[in-house]
Amino acid sequence: MNRAVYIIFVFTVFTFNVSKCYSQKNETKLRYLDSIAFSALESNSDQTTKHANALLKASSKLPPSIFSVNANIILGILNKEKGYYVTSLNNYLNALNAAKDIKDEGRVSSCLNNIGSIYQQQGNFQKAKDYFLQSLEIENKLNNPLQKSIRYYNIGDVYIDLDSLDLALSYFNNSLIIEKKANNREGIVYALLGIAEVYVKVQRPTDALMALEQVGEMLKPNNLEESILYYQLMGDLSVLESNLNEGLSYYLKAEDLSLKNDFRVHLMDIYINELKVLVKLSKFEEYAKKAEKYIQLQKELNNLKINNQLEDLTFQNNLKRKELEIELIQEERDLAIENRNIQSNISIIESRIVWFLIFTLVFILGIIIFGVRKMTRKK
Repeated sequence: MNRAVYIIFVFTVFTFNVSKCYSQKNETKLRYLDSIAFSALESNSDQTTKHANALLKASSKLPPSIFSVNANIILGILNKEKGYYVTSLNNYLNALNAAKDIKDEGRVSSCLNNIGSIYQQQGNFQKAKDYFLQSLEIENKLNNPLQKSIRYYNIGDVYIDLDSLDLALSYFNNSLIIEKKANNREGIVYALLGIAEVYVKVQRPTDALMALEQVGEMLKPNNLEESILYYQLMGDLSVLESNLNEGLSYYLKAEDLSLKNDFRVHLMDIYINELKVLVKLSKFEEYAKKAEKYIQLQKELNNLKINNQLEDLTFQNNLKRKELEIELIQEERDLAIENRNIQSNISIIESRIVWFLIFTLVFILGIIIFGVRKMTRKK
């Protein structure tokens, strides 16, 4: 008895250790894939999608984990950059569900924030605001000041889209307070740019200028987006104060930076502002040339949007087809297993019937033999 217990104990320990080694091996592999995927993302490598898909494939075979969250977040970032908003949204929703499963509040907040960003990009401002607010609620619990500041800025930005300028200003100011405490130059610049935009829109040029002067002192030449936004707002402010030539000069600086660095999203707004000023200045020849550039850019962006939507749909269809193929294969396997189980059960039943019949025949034969012997003894 003691020997049997010892054997069971040894077998249990062996099985546990094998399972533990297998689990550690899987985690080591996932950590490696996670590391190279993030490294590729940071270096803008062409291999990022490949590494992220490898991480997703490896992590999908296991219960939800930080690795499946990270894989979907990376793919969400990549697809958003390509303009594949439907696919990107799907990535972030998958990441969100996995993050909720593992109770990682920080990543839940990050996913909510990114989902809000996609909805804002698509023009669904109300839905974007709802997701940003959910993310902020979590960051308030986690008490991460810099993450709270990002959420404040995003909410302020979407409130501008919703034309709720008082609320936008309030959120930008909240962001600015946090960024100043942290002495974070970039965060301060973006908060001030948001504040300046609100002041321009509500026609408070003195307040707008105060904010933009602070931005001008902090600008770095290598941060192109900051410079483009700064020149745009300086142009808006100049036009507000009826300094049309000065405004046009700022818009042209913003245009030059955008063209050199292929910031085509900003170009649309810049061209519109330039066209408005050129009409007021009666520069119709320049207006015609600029209008031609605007129309050409609009066509390119529309074509790009259509192509991205088609590629997005193709990607989704291919993904669904693969999922259906996997489901069919799994159904076939399940059916084969079920058939084998049925056949096995039938064999067992048939075997039991045969043995029952044999037993019955033996029993009857025993009774007959017993009866014959009894009759023989009586004679």
